Amino acid sequence: MKILIDSKHGLGDCVQIIPMLQIIRDNYPDCYLAVIVRNKASRELLQAASVTIDEYYYLDMQTITIKKLLALIVSLRHQVFDYFIISPISTKWKAIIFALLTGAKRCIGEQYQKMDKYQIDNTVHMVETKFKFITLHM
Repeated sequence: MKILIDSKHGLGDCVQIIPMLQIIRDNYPDCYLAVIVRNKASRELLQAASVTIDEYYYLDMQTITIKKLLALIVSLRHQVFDYFIISPISTKWKAIIFALLTGAKRCIGEQYQKMDKYQIDNTVHMVETKFKFITLHM
């Protein structure tokens, strides 16, 4: 199984996905796990965690050129990912378009759900909420 995780927003997002990455790795030890990060600092932060990531892709939406974005999309499509887990803070239409462009067989993200922000249980930490959401859809 090949899983691609979107974490291109910032260091805080990288910190928050570490438990999810560990749980995915624990439950699917033989999976190919790739993460889209914004920059080298994000990659280094994830590398400092004890989770094994097979590959990193860089995507900084503020500085990327069209040529590099297209090259990234082609590279992702060639990988043929089974799952693409979208960052919950990505804009809905941008997230859905990018997810489709990756060619992943199944995309998981709140952007695909008709969720009202008031339906979210605020008594549980955001990381736990996101993980439960993902496990329900894998």
